[in-house]
Amino acid sequence: MGVSHFVENMSAKPKILIVEDDSDLRKFLVHLLNHSGYDAISAENGIKALNEIDRNAPDLVLLDINLPDIHGHQIIESIASKNSHLPVVAITGDASVESAVETIKRGAYYYFEKPFQPAKLLKTIENALDFRKLEVQGKKAVRKLDESEEKYRQLFEHESDAILVIDVETLSLEDVNKAASDLFGYSKRELMGFSILDLSAEKDKTKKNFRRLLHGKPSKKHIALRYFTRKDGSIVPCDISAGTFISDGHRKVIATIRDISVRLKTERDLRESEERFRNLVENSLVGIAIIQNNRIVYQNPDQEKMYGPITDKTIFQIFKSVHPDDVDKVTRAYEDIVSGNVETREEDFRFYISGRVGNKSDMRWVQFRATTFKYHGRDAILVNVVDITEAKQLEHQLMIKNKMLSLGRVAAGIAHEIRNPLTGINSYLFTLDDLCNSESFEAEDIEMMRQIVDQIQIASNKIESVIKRVMDFSKPGAPKMVLTDINESLDEAIKLSAVTLRKNGIKLEKSLAQKLPQCYADTHLIEQVILNLITNAAKATENMTENKVIEVRSFSKNNTVFIAVSDSGPGVPLKIRDRIFDPFFTTKEDGQGIGLNIVQRIVADHNGSLIVDTSRWGGAEFRIELPIERRMNPR
Repeated sequence: MGVSHFVENMSAKPKILIVEDDSDLRKFLVHLLNHSGYDAISAENGIKALNEIDRNAPDLVLLDINLPDIHGHQIIESIASKNSHLPVVAITGDASVESAVETIKRGAYYYFEKPFQPAKLLKTIENALDFRKLEVQGKKAVRKLDESEEKYRQLFEHESDAILVIDVETLSLEDVNKAASDLFGYSKRELMGFSILDLSAEKDKTKKNFRRLLHGKPSKKHIALRYFTRKDGSIVPCDISAGTFISDGHRKVIATIRDISVRLKTERDLRESEERFRNLVENSLVGIAIIQNNRIVYQNPDQEKMYGPITDKTIFQIFKSVHPDDVDKVTRAYEDIVSGNVETREEDFRFYISGRVGNKSDMRWVQFRATTFKYHGRDAILVNVVDITEAKQLEHQLMIKNKMLSLGRVAAGIAHEIRNPLTGINSYLFTLDDLCNSESFEAEDIEMMRQIVDQIQIASNKIESVIKRVMDFSKPGAPKMVLTDINESLDEAIKLSAVTLRKNGIKLEKSLAQKLPQCYADTHLIEQVILNLITNAAKATENMTENKVIEVRSFSKNNTVFIAVSDSGPGVPLKIRDRIFDPFFTTKEDGQGIGLNIVQRIVADHNGSLIVDTSRWGGAEFRIELPIERRMNPR
């Protein structure tokens, strides 16, 4: 029977085992105890008594020493070895001082000599039960205390911070944990002979801090940063918390010491990193701003040059300085980034530095990139702004230069186209003049004149054709942009050219991407572009005897739709790739030289690009890139 079981039983009716070989006395005792509020059970010999103890777990044994089978002392010893908490009250009819002493020595609570007084017996039983109850409770409390001490000892030993128990008067170490040994580099035994001052690299400050703990009631204080010396002589910065407590009437200090060298290094590295990035931001040639809750909360110097210093400006006040044609674009970009539709957005727009919209001298072109991030724990937008005014001006000048170069080539082309028929006309007119100077006209002269007139008419028609082509080229129609599937235009162009390609023995391969993203385009103009490229590819392969192949592909990547028309012809020589898009430039005798230029113009009107490359067969590949997102202004 365990201690907890005994305590629980003591709260119920106590069970008492009566061991007596005299049947009359045994019956009397059973009656007496039951009548007195106990639960009495009995055994007439030692063997039955031991069995009853194991089976019924009594709270007390009333034992006759002189039993017929086993001596009472043996039963007492057996009880003491198995159930030390079980009280035994001995009774004997053969009393002597030696017997009484031996009985008590072996573990009996009390010794009665027959005959005895029932009242005294009952009082003794009551006292024995109370004593044993207190004894068991005391042992339980001691065990709990031991368990608690062991628990705190384990916590003490396995705590990651160094813990020191220090005598306040002498400042000597009375106990340390393993972490303290690891921190200072000394064994636990070595540290027991140290004073806290022996470990300190700042003895005066440490002594002053610990002496302060002597004043006032027991308390806990944060001593803050102090430096200690390790066994190897190195200095370690530590954070200290210390408190006082009373032990055996003496005040002690328990100090918790934490190595903060890693933390201090991290903080130092962080400060250096912050300083580095602050210098980069402050000295950046790019304008940097932070927007939070629709307000500009930070600007670097370059940004201040553009917007001026922060004077509680809201982002909407900034919008007032944006060029009217760009306000919708900028507002839409800002709403996309604020709503979370995108994490990063880039745009370029025109901005008036002075805030006076319409003042051309103050207008600047800027390009910005906005990205969401956390600033001081809250959602914010990081904005990088670059002044691209000079780049735009150079781009404009380059465009004018290119236009002038193109105009020069067009003029040269027109001159070439017109010069040949004009030369013929002059020659025919010279011949006609000779004929007119004759005194008479014969039939063959008249026939000659008619032929000359016909040739002049043909040359005149050629000149008119050139003028018509120039007029058609100079009056391009604006594309009608709608959201469409480019594959539909490709399919239609392929169907229109399929018969001609088949008759000429040209194999057409089609590889159109499934679920191609829709983009904004003029379907008829895109169809015209593809037809023109397929026609050019067919002409490039017309002189080949075998392996005549044209491939049309479509695919998407990086928010862009790609269209490629490839052929197995001879390809485009590198030396003329820069000229094939020029007006009136052609390598074909019957070519007009404006087809590829019109294709390039249509693609540019779609804010796209057109490049020429080498196909997988070694021929030409014309690749078109069209943006998926709609752009307000063509390139």
